[in-house]
Amino acid sequence: MNSSEGLTAIVWTSEEECENGHLKIGENGISIKLESGRVLSSQKPSNSLYRLIDGPFMMANRVFFDPILFVIRPYAGDVGHVVEDVFPPSSGGFYGRMKLGGKKAVYVVQQIEGDSKLWLLIGDPKTGGVFESQMIHAYEAEAIKLLENKDFQNLLDWSMLENDLEKDRIDVLEVLDEPSPSWEDIAKLVSDVTIDNLKLGVSMRDTLSQFVPDSFPDSIREELMAFLAFANRPEILMEDPVDFSWRTYSFQSFGNLIRGHLRCILSDNPWPPYIKYLRLAEKKRLQRPIVTLDANIESPWDIFRQKVNEAFPNWTGIAINSAKDLTKSGKVITKMPATRSRAKKSKRVWKERLAAVSYGLRIRGHINSGTIGLTDLVYLGAAYRWPHRHMKFITKLGSSESNPPHIHVMTMPKTAAERVKRFLPNVMEVAWSARTANLDLYDHTSESWYVSVSRIVESIDRESSRRRLVKRFTRSSQRDTYQLNFDEAKVAGLVSKDIFLVDFEKPGRFNYWGLSGNRIHSILANLYQRGIVDITYGVSDAQLVSIATVAQGKSKYITSLTESFLDYSATSLAMLNKSSDMVVILSMLPEEAAYELVAELPRYGILKDVMIRCMRPTAFRSFTFDLYHRLLKDDGTWDDDVTAFLSQARSKRKELSESNA
Repeated sequence: MNSSEGLTAIVWTSEEECENGHLKIGENGISIKLESGRVLSSQKPSNSLYRLIDGPFMMANRVFFDPILFVIRPYAGDVGHVVEDVFPPSSGGFYGRMKLGGKKAVYVVQQIEGDSKLWLLIGDPKTGGVFESQMIHAYEAEAIKLLENKDFQNLLDWSMLENDLEKDRIDVLEVLDEPSPSWEDIAKLVSDVTIDNLKLGVSMRDTLSQFVPDSFPDSIREELMAFLAFANRPEILMEDPVDFSWRTYSFQSFGNLIRGHLRCILSDNPWPPYIKYLRLAEKKRLQRPIVTLDANIESPWDIFRQKVNEAFPNWTGIAINSAKDLTKSGKVITKMPATRSRAKKSKRVWKERLAAVSYGLRIRGHINSGTIGLTDLVYLGAAYRWPHRHMKFITKLGSSESNPPHIHVMTMPKTAAERVKRFLPNVMEVAWSARTANLDLYDHTSESWYVSVSRIVESIDRESSRRRLVKRFTRSSQRDTYQLNFDEAKVAGLVSKDIFLVDFEKPGRFNYWGLSGNRIHSILANLYQRGIVDITYGVSDAQLVSIATVAQGKSKYITSLTESFLDYSATSLAMLNKSSDMVVILSMLPEEAAYELVAELPRYGILKDVMIRCMRPTAFRSFTFDLYHRLLKDDGTWDDDVTAFLSQARSKRKELSESNA
């Protein structure tokens, strides 16, 4: 519900004096215009209290006018029942509407007189009206404040590209105003598809619009028409792959398709049947692509895009070779190995450069928490799923049952960790962790990963030790606790998320953080030298799927299993407890190997009295982008206020189905 005229409120300017007014919300704050003409604004503290008396927005309590939180977040209006991936369910279902929303809204949180709960206003910055208002818990307010990695990435993109996006979009779409392609060019696109009443139009748009289904959204249709127009233009081979990718950044589908099309041209491969796939996708008869479980592909145009991607030449091996070369250096390298100048002189290097962009050549850091005075905790369960300031990441496991288990990883100072463990005795403190990327497991001949499931499974027959793990996988040279400064905290968060090497070629890419590429490199090299961060290089590969393994048993078997995962999976993050009798491992494996492992490993563990659960993560939310920066206080100490996490009261399982009722 939206009141654009402003909501009627009673305002207490002092204990004795009150006055009616109208509340409105804007991008810069909230205000109440009193009948006397005076205006209260959140930009200037007033110490006033107010109470809404407008129909559905009526309050029972007085609320302190000065906000304690004011942020811009998405919002969806009347969308009916929304399934939320939080537990307990949110008050009135507001969190689901926030996560589902597309329009921009203002979220205002205020304190309530005489109540530990808080007051939430969600408003329309365009009209000043209020969408909804209600009481919420303190932990819900903290969750509103936090941004997931993908949201931060959008902010980073927008802060750098906002002045170029519209210009780049116009530049790309100008091709549709050019003269129509010839019948010869059309024949290359159409292939063996018969299109009734096909005509050459005056412009590219006129002709190509006959190939892209009218049922697709207009913006998607324009991207696909622009792609078909560029497909016949050899001049796109003359532009540097990185420059072209940045220029098409606002067209995610277009850029993705063009890069794949270029791989066809440079590999002398026939093009995929674009028009045939488009027509099958429109009729929902296009065979679904093989994708990782976390890929949400439902719309016909997304199915088309992914299906075409599978038909493009596989250059994963080229990108992996670049990552392997970086790994062999034993150094922190933040530059693309295939440089712009070398690519101008060599077709081979040009291909390496395109592969690095297409498959996301990146650097990732694993922070050794103990070296900086922090502790990692792991909670495995269905409750306490609300994001909070110490949340590192959370992943849902298994099927989408009513209340599936989650792996919830937190990072906090030791004092806070002790409080959490007293509240939740079954939470696991991580005594040692490591992350590996085994690029040598990629077989270039078969263009696939070779993972020996038998070696992982049979590792339970062998023995290892915590000392051996530390010796093999820990490079730390930092003996005393090192205190990060604010710039170092920013870089620790950035590299924990992944930094694409192509980002270091874009001037101003890190302006949002107030850092330059050179400054990031310098800080990262120092943290690496001190043993605070371990570095791996990698690429994206849709062949790999995620597996979560939780194992408990005798330490000699648990450490052996941990070692084998770190050695024989494509990538693994292992988190081991103090007594080394429990481990949580998140791995990336080829699909077939993943199925085999899920079937064999738990059964084999029973023979050694080792309890093993292997589950497929079906949703993943990460909050590492600003993790260390948000936890570092002005006095240089770590934030140990875990109230938001501890206050998440456990609810009855049946309440989940009543969410948003």
